[in-house]
Amino acid sequence: MKFDMNAVLRFAKDKWPVLAMGGAVLIAAPASFYFSTEWRQQQIEEFNKRVSNDRKDLTSARVTYTIQPLDPSKPAAEFPWAPNAELNEWFRARRAEQMAGAESLVKAARDFNIGPAGLRSDASGKVTPLVPDLFPAPSEAGRQIQPREMARVYLTEAHAPLLKQINAGGPPSPESVTQRVSDRSVELTRAKLGPARAGSALTAEEFADVTRQLTNFRVELYKRRALDLGVYADERLFGLPAFTDTLEPSLAECWQWQRAFWVQQDVIRAVGLANAGSTGGVTGAVVKRLERVLVVDGSSSDRPAGGGPAGDVGGVTDAAAGATTTLGVEAPRNPAFSVTGRVGGAGNGLYDVALVDVVAVVSSKNLPKLIDALGRTNFITVLDMDIYAVDIAAELQQGYFYGDEHVVRVSMRLETIWLHDWTLPLMPAPVRNRLGLPAPTPESPATPAN
Repeated sequence: MKFDMNAVLRFAKDKWPVLAMGGAVLIAAPASFYFSTEWRQQQIEEFNKRVSNDRKDLTSARVTYTIQPLDPSKPAAEFPWAPNAELNEWFRARRAEQMAGAESLVKAARDFNIGPAGLRSDASGKVTPLVPDLFPAPSEAGRQIQPREMARVYLTEAHAPLLKQINAGGPPSPESVTQRVSDRSVELTRAKLGPARAGSALTAEEFADVTRQLTNFRVELYKRRALDLGVYADERLFGLPAFTDTLEPSLAECWQWQRAFWVQQDVIRAVGLANAGSTGGVTGAVVKRLERVLVVDGSSSDRPAGGGPAGDVGGVTDAAAGATTTLGVEAPRNPAFSVTGRVGGAGNGLYDVALVDVVAVVSSKNLPKLIDALGRTNFITVLDMDIYAVDIAAELQQGYFYGDEHVVRVSMRLETIWLHDWTLPLMPAPVRNRLGLPAPTPESPATPAN
């Protein structure tokens, strides 16, 4: 077949628009592919850039969620994370729970420290000192009268009811025992001699028998008294100074007496708690004889509470000097002061420390019950304890009958804690100033809220 170029040219001339458009398509397709790929790459890079920027923004907006511990010495719980509504609510709820628990714990501690209603507070929860309206300061009219009344009440009236609570008393008086033994001796002698030998002397054998019976009779008198009592004790164990009408105690000394009385209350309560449920009077008691409950001010001189100069304030210790703290933070500690390291006085805005020396004759096997009772009564810690043997024969000669179980004499130094949360509103200004404590605000409760 012969190729006709003229025919081709005529066809191209007639169809040139179609051919032109087809050529344009063929040329545009590769170019379009090239430019669309480049645009896509630009879009991807732009997107990655925005993501990177958003990630940086999120990282820079990161917060640390924190829950502070109730114990200031422990680290806080921290959770670094981006702001999150659910996390915000969760941590808010946990903090609210923690605050409610802390407030409940503080109230429980305050209630425990004050003691049950009727002990140091009335039915409404108001703390009731020994002398009403004396603390923190008496009225102008009572400025001279009420401190003297405090001396009279504390030194002559306050402690007998404490001892009555634990059914305390002394052995039979030597005079009464001597009289009763003498009367019994006459009866036994007459019975031995009879009418026929009236006025004669007893034989050696008869005298020995009478002597034996009189010894048993004397012991029986001591035993009967022991069965009637809960514990041997009298007011001398408190080491109180003598009261005179000329006493003019300062307000600081009145406060010292008041706090000493609270300490004495708790020791007596602990003895009652340890002896609760026992039978047989003294013979079945854990604490059989209470010989000393002496509150000391905690200083190096260990002066009895109330026995120092009028301006002396119990609980202000040399060990506390230089300590710094404020209300609401961890209390200072000094391990050189005691095994607990707790110190009261200047620098401690949370509590004061009162020390008390206790000496008692105790059932040796039940001594742990006394230590447990102290801790169940209040914030009381045994700092030191010495144990001594008891001369039973010598004790019996003085009228103290302890029964058959083994006993020991224990000498303990106790640490007691008194929270400023309820004592501060009652504290006289001279005491408060020396302790470096702020004046109580009108909202400061003197008693736990109901």
